[in-house]
Amino acid sequence: MKKIFYDLETTGIDTKKCAIHQLAGYVEIDGKVRQTFDYHIRPFEGAEITQQALKVCNISIEKLFAYPAQLSVFKEFNRLLGSVVNKFN
Repeated sequence: MKKIFYDLETTGIDTKKCAIHQLAGYVEIDGKVRQTFDYHIRPFEGAEITQQALKVCNISIEKLFAYPAQLSVFKEFNRLLGSVVNKFN
């Protein structure tokens, strides 16, 4: 059996205004961890970024905006999933 466990960190709690800035977790196959991942993601333009979220994650606004763009992280994450799951089966 294949399972994915993940955790998201966001720039705040408003789901319409805040952005995901970290996606981390692992893929488990037949009870064994096969892949781990930890992606940092630049917030979309205009995203709300709260000071509380920065403090919880111990990150600066400058570092946050140095992360890769969402599309490049999505492509990388998609490749990782494709390496452990056949989307046609």
